[in-house]
Amino acid sequence: MPLPRPQVVLDQAQRRMLGVFVLIAVYIASLYWLPYLLSTFLMLAAFQFGFASRRRSPRYVLTWCLGYSAAISGALWYVFGEVFYIPLP
Repeated sequence: MPLPRPQVVLDQAQRRMLGVFVLIAVYIASLYWLPYLLSTFLMLAAFQFGFASRRRSPRYVLTWCLGYSAAISGALWYVFGEVFYIPLP
């Protein structure tokens, strides 16, 4: 008689952790086809939109996600690419 297989159920923290790993893997893969600035912008926006507070309106969250992602991506590109002359992918 075969043993019963346990049912795998992921709680919210485990789903978020899995989502983080998937987003990072997609980000690394996207660096081969998209420029660094665009890949970083999209990854940051996806992280922020995915982990945003549900108490805020979607319009508010989207506005802050896109603005913050653009600012951080631009700052990273400028500091490492233009100031320190580190070649970015």
